[in-house]
Amino acid sequence: MSRPVGSKNAATLAKMQGVVEELPIGNSTETDTEINARIRKTFRVFEKMTNGIVQGQFKSAIVTGATGCGKSWICDQITEIARDEEEIELRVLQGASSALGIYRELWQANQGAAGKIKVLKIDDCDMYHDLEAMDVLKNALDTKKRRVVSWNKESYPLINNGIPLQFEFEGSCLFLTNKNFVKEISYNGKMAPHYQAFLSRSIFLDLGIHSKREILLRIKQVASDNNDFYDMNKIETKDGKIILDWLTNNLTKIREISFRTVLQLHQMMSMGSDWEEMAEVTLWKRS
Repeated sequence: MSRPVGSKNAATLAKMQGVVEELPIGNSTETDTEINARIRKTFRVFEKMTNGIVQGQFKSAIVTGATGCGKSWICDQITEIARDEEEIELRVLQGASSALGIYRELWQANQGAAGKIKVLKIDDCDMYHDLEAMDVLKNALDTKKRRVVSWNKESYPLINNGIPLQFEFEGSCLFLTNKNFVKEISYNGKMAPHYQAFLSRSIFLDLGIHSKREILLRIKQVASDNNDFYDMNKIETKDGKIILDWLTNNLTKIREISFRTVLQLHQMMSMGSDWEEMAEVTLWKRS
């Protein structure tokens, strides 16, 4: 039976209400070995792309993948080292932003020391639904030799802060997001042509991590490749193994999984031997 006229399905309601849709478990036809090989290759490319940004070889790169799959962690290792070694001028934008805010951030990123590569990292920023913001970005990322960005509205916040209503953007942008642009374009909605233009101006990488299973395999990769993640967060290797085993055994029951989930479980472990009870009550899905 069809839905009543005017009704919304769960996915539509989730988007309207700002609720993150639960990721699928990820029972694909791929084996764990195949997924691991694919993800390793993709993250090697991710690191090369990020290095291409900090070295000035790319003007724009977009990286998409599920929340909590380690995008920011990998990116920060490269961009912050380059900043600390004074190879780049780095500016970071996170959270919600308007078109005017994007314009201002592009201008601020442009003001770095002469001769240095200027990088604006836009990490998990809620502005891709804004047509004006996308238009500003399309001009900043144009493939023309001169990328002129304009603000054609009166704006006292810009004028009062000495920001011109037109300037040539000379920096690079690195976008990290959980928005699946390819999927959004396939819906052919009003934003589809703007997303298509956005992607065409950038090096675009879909990390291919859109399920709980893929996130868990990525966490295991990081844990097995080196101890940096454990060392940074003061997690004993034996405790890390217990946590990963718990996540593996409860993957179908937990609401979400990310590197942050590992840290939460470690905090619970530090509180006593009954940590699994706390984990079940706080992390499992409720019907």
